[in-house]
Amino acid sequence: GGTINSALAVQQYGGPFSTNNTHTGRVEDDAGMLFKINTTGMNSVNLSFDWRTFLVSTSDRFVVGYHVGPIAGFGACSGEGETGCFADLRTTLPWYTNQNDLYPTPTGNWAQLLRASQSNSWNSESFLLGNDASNQSEVWIAFWMDNGEGDYAKFDNVLVTAVPEAETYAMMLAGLGLVGFMA
Repeated sequence: GGTINSALAVQQYGGPFSTNNTHTGRVEDDAGMLFKINTTGMNSVNLSFDWRTFLVSTSDRFVVGYHVGPIAGFGACSGEGETGCFADLRTTLPWYTNQNDLYPTPTGNWAQLLRASQSNSWNSESFLLGNDASNQSEVWIAFWMDNGEGDYAKFDNVLVTAVPEAETYAMMLAGLGLVGFMA
């Protein structure tokens, strides 16, 4: 029922700690934020973050998930924070088959990690992404609020970590050995 400018925000303050002066993502009313990561040469991709909701009804859900591969409908957006970069994923690449279903069915290359209802206090989450997210040039992480009007969720302290693949270690050791030989 609102506009993209009223449903998405980066709030100046408001994270889980009273001393947190970092920006906090805020999503509302079927809107969400995505960012792209590159996991080429990496495996065991882990996503951790803090979250909470405000003013949610019983059918509202804070949802987190990821998509492997390019997303159609974004045009020239690179996913690297440029302004004005948004698309309606419900029509270009739906995450699930029925928005009003409490247990929606993921579609395509989307994987749902969290679908949580009301929480008026901060929660910390950590998820190991599936093997499909390893060694990929495009993995999109998504945070959004499903259903409702006038309810919203915040997320903060988003951290993505990964482990270099064995081949990367082998190449590094070979390079160090070559440098040692040359010395």
